Amino acid sequence: MGYTLLWVLLWSNAMAILVQYLSAKLGIATGYTLPQNCRREFPPKVNFGLWVAAELAAVATDLAEFLGAVLGFYLLFHIPLLAAALVTELPCS
Repeated sequence: MGYTLLWVLLWSNAMAILVQYLSAKLGIATGYTLPQNCRREFPPKVNFGLWVAAELAAVATDLAEFLGAVLGFYLLFHIPLLAAALVTELPCS
């Protein structure tokens, strides 16, 4: 079970690459982006569902990046998780 999470990560990255590749091919062939093509081809209710799914995917990606940074600070500097979260939350200016 030790490498299960790594396989999930590998396949999720592979699927993201495939979706980006196919989206680029669609854009080259039609001259429209993926959201523009969806808006043209699907009814409004389906488009709303696609929008919700895209927003949830964006939130999940941001959460994974945040948690990865928190765990990185925790493992590298041996600071408590709450302090690592606060450091991660600080804006870089």
